[in-house]
Amino acid sequence: MNSRGTLLFILLLAGVTSAARFALLIGNAHGGSDVVTLKFVDNDLKAIRSTLSGYCGFSRENIISITGKGPAEVDEALDRLRCVLPEGEENLLLLYYTGHADQENLKMGETRFPITEMKSRFSAFPASIRIGIFDACQSGSFTRLKGGKLAEPFLFKDMEKIKGEVILSSSSPTENAQESDLYGNSIFTFHFVNALRGSGDLSGDGKVTLSEAYQYTYNRTVSSTARTWGGVQHPSYQFRIQGEGDVVLADLTVGTMGVLLEGSVAGDVAMFDSSNNIVADCAKEQGSRMIIALNPGTYQIVVGTSDSRKWKTTVAVREKELVTVQMKQFQKIDPERTLHKGKTDERFRIGVAVVGVYGRFDLWSYAADLRSAFAGFNRFGIAPVFINDMNGPFGGIGLRIRVRECYIGSFGYSWLSRERRGHYSGSFSTDGGDRDYGATLDNDERFALGIFEWGTGYHFTQRYVRGLVLQVGMNCYRVDLSMESAFADELYDMTSSVDYRDGGLLWLPWIGGGYSYTFARNFEVAFFARYRYQREPKQLGPGIFENLFGNEPSDDHRKLSYNFRGIDVSLAVSVNLIWRGDGE
Repeated sequence: MNSRGTLLFILLLAGVTSAARFALLIGNAHGGSDVVTLKFVDNDLKAIRSTLSGYCGFSRENIISITGKGPAEVDEALDRLRCVLPEGEENLLLLYYTGHADQENLKMGETRFPITEMKSRFSAFPASIRIGIFDACQSGSFTRLKGGKLAEPFLFKDMEKIKGEVILSSSSPTENAQESDLYGNSIFTFHFVNALRGSGDLSGDGKVTLSEAYQYTYNRTVSSTARTWGGVQHPSYQFRIQGEGDVVLADLTVGTMGVLLEGSVAGDVAMFDSSNNIVADCAKEQGSRMIIALNPGTYQIVVGTSDSRKWKTTVAVREKELVTVQMKQFQKIDPERTLHKGKTDERFRIGVAVVGVYGRFDLWSYAADLRSAFAGFNRFGIAPVFINDMNGPFGGIGLRIRVRECYIGSFGYSWLSRERRGHYSGSFSTDGGDRDYGATLDNDERFALGIFEWGTGYHFTQRYVRGLVLQVGMNCYRVDLSMESAFADELYDMTSSVDYRDGGLLWLPWIGGGYSYTFARNFEVAFFARYRYQREPKQLGPGIFENLFGNEPSDDHRKLSYNFRGIDVSLAVSVNLIWRGDGE
């Protein structure tokens, strides 16, 4: 009984046009220390009150609402209604309760209102039509008292006048009624309000009858609760009706603003307001017209057709305006993948990507070590210059994996290289200083960097941050350095050459973020920026590349240190080669 379903049957009697309509709405979110406080009692009362006055012929002054009160206040409210009932006329009373209950009592805070007493006072009220709506856990206890039963929707036969009593409940005598954080209401309330707005108008005549609304709401409530932790919730009823006439819940043909779905619109229709809340959900047949009552605002309409396609359009509803919508106004959209019976919600995609990167690699520590190694040539007036940065664009390839639409993993390899050739000349003198001799240095430097990337992260799918990506990972940098140097001097008329080699691995963590956009289902483009962190320059580690060049590194090699700290930005275009979704 942690939550409760709801029931709102808001009735307008077509056959009793002169009946004055009165309503008592009772809400209490607290049921004592042994149950949790309900979240959406105020929302339910607001939805009922606005629907009564908006579409069901109840004057606002004839609706009494009491919240958070006990049995004494309920009795007082009923007395107030008795005092204002017109004499000699057919009157209608609608009594609505939303809150906690068990099979014996309505739980109003710390007080208890026995169901038998409530039923007795309700039945004794001097109105020709009495409609009781009990929105609480185990509220089927009301119907059980007078032969009520769990059943499919009931129908009234065509008659002209109706008198009697109807009691409706949101659940069976042994079930917990349920609230929904998604709907912001109790589940039955949400579906029934949608029915009154036009979703329940199966005949397409602009009027929602009792049988239409009950059939729509019963089916939607059972369907919505079939997979909830609270279990399936079955609305129930008990009625004693005499006379003639059909029961009309709402007449949308009189002064209603909203949208008019023309005959060309056919399929499963869902409407969303500007906050992405569902305000209508129905199945519409080809050729019929349907009115959906809506408040002023902007709405998105999505239609799913029998060929599994989805169509979307946006409309703006203004005050006292009924907007006509035709199928030609819709645009085709890619349908969302849904859960099939018997399948889990696991889904993933695997794609390959081509990546273009602009990176900044400041090699100052590496260049400084080389200048120190070649410092001896300064006495010849020679100061060679080395590669000190590798800024610029480079390319790569990658593998992208996404699980359940939001968990992502990435693997990639990219590469870049630089080459610098230098010819330097200088001179030196012998100890006697009587002659200068020329000297030259030719230096061929090749620096290649391969980058292996591993990353994991989160892809946001929520409305306002949809497409944003946050990621962390690790890069492994493979360095391949080769340097060929040749020195010649005139004094000894000879040339000496040295081949310098260095190679190894350096691991660095990184963090980044970006934006990803999927189009045509299997293609994705992503912009990403990340920061590579390295506290201080490091020498290359040993590992599998220690003997890469066929000889052991010398002490000179170990003097070189590298720092790959920096920022890079990338643009990746990927295509999904493997896709697995629900039901596949």
